[in-house]
Amino acid sequence: MKMQDAPVIECINLNKAYGRIRALSNLNLTVHQGESFGLLGENGAGKSSLVRLLMGFTFPSSGELRLFDDPNLGRARQRIGYLPEQPQYDRQFSAVQYLGYLGRLAGVPRAQLRQRIADLLELVGLTPAADRHIGGYSKGMTQRVGIAAALIHKPALLILDEPSAGLDPGGQWDIRNILARLRAEGVTMLLCSHQLVEVEDLCDTVGILRKGELVRSGAVADLLNLANLVEIVADAISTTTLTRLQAMELDTLDVDGNRLVVPVAASQRVLQTLLEEGARIVSMNPLRRSLQDVYLQVSRGVPTKVPTRPAR
Repeated sequence: MKMQDAPVIECINLNKAYGRIRALSNLNLTVHQGESFGLLGENGAGKSSLVRLLMGFTFPSSGELRLFDDPNLGRARQRIGYLPEQPQYDRQFSAVQYLGYLGRLAGVPRAQLRQRIADLLELVGLTPAADRHIGGYSKGMTQRVGIAAALIHKPALLILDEPSAGLDPGGQWDIRNILARLRAEGVTMLLCSHQLVEVEDLCDTVGILRKGELVRSGAVADLLNLANLVEIVADAISTTTLTRLQAMELDTLDVDGNRLVVPVAASQRVLQTLLEEGARIVSMNPLRRSLQDVYLQVSRGVPTKVPTRPAR
């Protein structure tokens, strides 16, 4: 994804209120073409309200919402594929019948529809079950049908609301692999999820909502690297060495055996001290927080712990 790519979603001072309850407050948010954007927030934070606005199920109280820079929102929404949190199906349909029905409604040319259905069933791993009634599908299989349905008309934007909700680990893994493939193909996605590992793995950018306000947003890599710490592993750290390091009064000095965690800004001084004391440097790696650390700090004010994993 290139930042100069055209915006697909633009929210400009967007507000939504239900009576006296403010669901979204002065929301400013942009999702660019080819970007995978993760929207996080606790229940009631405003995620569902934003999705409803994007889909045209409700309307803004004030502010501006743009889709594909098209002033005709009704026309622009025809370019969106949508997977709701709890998709509903006619259980007597087979997957082939259901996708064919949706494809005809969406105006997919008949000459292309059969191959489009076959391609989507292959993508979501349902080719062997294509002619079985959806009523006999597992929860994970029905979610995969929903993804195929959202993609039937080759949308320019895919909105997914909790795509892994209620699935066992195997089902979550299936969904994650499908979305990773779509991301690699450059599909623009807005992913609303409580699965923080899923968002961390699949999204380029995230936004965190709290009580209707966007309290943090940015590239995933930048948010996770805000800790600005580095891990240094030496073959041994003597008592004398440790005393010298403590005398530096570093903002962070975490010692675990022969492993040190120190601020990046002080790393050269620490390295020099270790070498002067005869230590051999085994490794040196920047550290990063998990998305869960960032989320809890922003949404609940939980202090960030010293990261325990090197950057990937």
